[in-house]
Amino acid sequence: MTTTPTSRHGRTGRCTRALAGGAATLALAGTPTALAQDGGTILQWFEAEWDDIERRAPDFFLAGYDAVWLPPPSKASFKSPGYDPFDRFDLGKPPLLTNAPDRARTTYGTEATFRAMVDELQQANAQVYVDTIMNHNSGRTTSDAFLAQGGWPGFWIPRENPPRDKQPTDDWGDFHAGNAGGFLQSENPGAPNYDLFRGDLVALIDISQESTNFFIRHPVGDDPANIPGGSIWNRPDPSNARLYPDLALSPRIINNPGTSRNPGQSTFTRYPFNTAAPERGDPVEENTTGLLMRWARWLVEVQGVDGFRLDAQKHVPSWFWDTFFDAAVHRTRRLPTGGFATPFSFGESLTGNFDMLDQWVRKDAFANRDCLDINGAARLRDLVGAGGFGTWADLQSNPGAGHLDEADDGLINGSAGVNHVFSHDNGSTGDGTAMPGLPSIRQQGLPQHAYMLLRPGRTIVYHNARGVARNFGFFPREGTPLALGWDPAAGALDDALTTLVRLRNQIGYGLYFPKTFGSDVVVYERAFGGVANCLVGANDRYDAGVTSVTVQTQYPQGTRLHEQTGNASDPAVDPDGQVPETIVVGPAGAVTLVVPRNASSAGEHGRGYVVYSEALPTAAVTIVGQSGVIEPDPAGFPDWLQRLNAIPVVGGDFEIQVTTTQTDPLDPNTDDNALFRINQGAEDYNGNGVIDIPPATLVLGGYEEFLTFKRPLFGSGLDAGSYRQSISADQLGEGFHYVDVVAFRHRPAGTSPIFRRERAVVYVDQEPPAIELAGADEPFADPRPTFSVRALDRTTTSVHLFVDLPAGSDPLDLVDQTNQALPWDRFEFRKTSDATLAHGHHAVTIVAFEHSGRAGVVTETVFVDLCPADVNDDGALNFFDVSAFLTLFNTGDPSADFNDDGALDFFDVSAFLAAFNAGC
Repeated sequence: MTTTPTSRHGRTGRCTRALAGGAATLALAGTPTALAQDGGTILQWFEAEWDDIERRAPDFFLAGYDAVWLPPPSKASFKSPGYDPFDRFDLGKPPLLTNAPDRARTTYGTEATFRAMVDELQQANAQVYVDTIMNHNSGRTTSDAFLAQGGWPGFWIPRENPPRDKQPTDDWGDFHAGNAGGFLQSENPGAPNYDLFRGDLVALIDISQESTNFFIRHPVGDDPANIPGGSIWNRPDPSNARLYPDLALSPRIINNPGTSRNPGQSTFTRYPFNTAAPERGDPVEENTTGLLMRWARWLVEVQGVDGFRLDAQKHVPSWFWDTFFDAAVHRTRRLPTGGFATPFSFGESLTGNFDMLDQWVRKDAFANRDCLDINGAARLRDLVGAGGFGTWADLQSNPGAGHLDEADDGLINGSAGVNHVFSHDNGSTGDGTAMPGLPSIRQQGLPQHAYMLLRPGRTIVYHNARGVARNFGFFPREGTPLALGWDPAAGALDDALTTLVRLRNQIGYGLYFPKTFGSDVVVYERAFGGVANCLVGANDRYDAGVTSVTVQTQYPQGTRLHEQTGNASDPAVDPDGQVPETIVVGPAGAVTLVVPRNASSAGEHGRGYVVYSEALPTAAVTIVGQSGVIEPDPAGFPDWLQRLNAIPVVGGDFEIQVTTTQTDPLDPNTDDNALFRINQGAEDYNGNGVIDIPPATLVLGGYEEFLTFKRPLFGSGLDAGSYRQSISADQLGEGFHYVDVVAFRHRPAGTSPIFRRERAVVYVDQEPPAIELAGADEPFADPRPTFSVRALDRTTTSVHLFVDLPAGSDPLDLVDQTNQALPWDRFEFRKTSDATLAHGHHAVTIVAFEHSGRAGVVTETVFVDLCPADVNDDGALNFFDVSAFLTLFNTGDPSADFNDDGALDFFDVSAFLAAFNAGC
């Protein structure tokens, strides 16, 4: 598998695909411009714990997102966002005790809560990207005491002999040393000791990727190749085997063809991780680059992530990315259908568009690596900050300072760059030194988001959930609080931003045609096959009123266009009725857009944008067979935790029912088909033996036809269309499931489809939550034992525990906070007995609740062993215990060694009799 790069970007040339065909007739045709991106609408979701994100996965799905960018998951040096990594392979351990000062956890949770969150988001058909740091560890320290403890897990710095604190000119092992002038720095090119690749970034110690120090970096047992250990870190631990691939499994030979900037083929032998038996991993010697490669693979292959945001990418030499990182992750991401793909990665580089394309972007048959659109985002933030006195023209006047996508090939086609307005580094409010304040509607930049979200290419919306308490260090900036449909300032629902996300999913397809980039208004069109899909206008002015712009479009004369954001009908945005809800296209495709400014006579609203398209079918999705509902959380819930949407509950088989109606009575092009998808679209849910749209298909992969009943509205002569599909609840399993429905507008053949897209979440509840009492078959030696309750599926939300309930008691009547078990980890709850228990048998009653409110009750009998002479464990001392002891003694059973001296003799008989006579 070799290819020859033919461009300065290290790529073999772009092979992009478009969605073509009308209605539900889908084809992938070669076209010079990409129309859609896999996992293309990304929520950057920061400052929330993993279990809170898992809980809100339904809101994420219903808001319209299909990917998420999460902060670094590894343990940091303190409770920080994670950009100062301490131990990369430690994703956190229990306990999860309320208000407990606990360094076992990471800032965001544990490995178990992380993996459960990843599984739930992927169930909702989202790709999960995590921030990864390959450039540095946490803050550089010269402390010999730190090195005596072992230093950073997996990394080596030699101690001085005799021991003393390190100096810049000493040997720093796996990290870059300094010089006589001090340590190198990489943040200020104009200051002394600057070195882009070897300098510390904001005093974070810089890794030497070229290090030739080879060790077993996570030792399992005694081995002369082990990394030198300290008193705490880098010590042998048998559990470290799970951090390594299994050399007994069949390897893959990876041939990296290289790039024009780093030419030459390189070959790697890559053994898989044994996820079925992790303890069979085999430690091997490696340098720092080998450790970083193994970590990236472990995150994908073991922890299940789908890709990476590459922090400080420009500070690591390009040979590391082109040769080693790309080979490490090539075709490691397991698809829901069982195949493999190369994870998508996007890097952070502030070196300019052309340098990014020259040095850091690689999209060829081997790699799938892009960059954040840093310059385009900066121009959008400039517009936000200018308060109406900026110009949209800055976005396209200079490809080197505007969008990375345009600098790539002169086209806006999604070929390069990940679009965004804000990020944790450059937000709507905040300076990184304290918790940022909530932004005003002006500071949230909704017109800039409207412009960005309907363009081609992957796009990020940044959301600071504000769910992590901090006292010092770096504080991520604020983003757009409206990202999930809630306005925390007003304490009310607000769908301004989620409406834009959903419109992107419905009509944001086709080639990009700019119409005007004026000082105040930008207008562009998305079209394919000579037929437009949507027309977008955004206004940055903040004086009251509207701005009119006439443009030529590819819409035929007489086409009726509808304003889709709701701004035209909003009295706060357009109190004077100047923005038309419907436009009729004039001769030669002429359209006059009336774009609202960001204020009106009713006040400042910040919604200076419009999106027009032909009428989409009105579609209502109903879950038939509903047995209950999970209500939204009350408004008083913390914003980062509050679930916003009601979720129907089904107790058995159910039906997805879609009813369509004509949106515009003067437009006969209603729906001519509808499709549905459940979860990741990896199974056949309509029972015809196949997944009707192959899962790898762009945009509509994994969707299926309605087969129970299908009657499109178009051409029927009826008032409504109807689609129904019966679904087996057994096929889904317990818990949340994610339903996606598209109803296609009838369009001419050869054009890209546009459709109404509606999502629903359904909760399957056929059984009580599945739980077990861990260790119930073993005796407890403590009169106040701590009981561990394990959840056997993902539905259990809380557990209560009782010991020796009186006969006839109903535990459901007794549930309260005093008997609640605390969450210990994602699938474990623990509670210490309130009462001191006597020797003998006790009944432990467990009540478990799930999201639907359903309770399950399990009772186990446990034995509290406080009396060693009760050999037969019947709770009493009598002749039978003497008989049982003598039997054990005569048969040589080690449990008869009552004095624990390792031998069976008269002294054991004497010790037993003494214990027997002492009683219980």
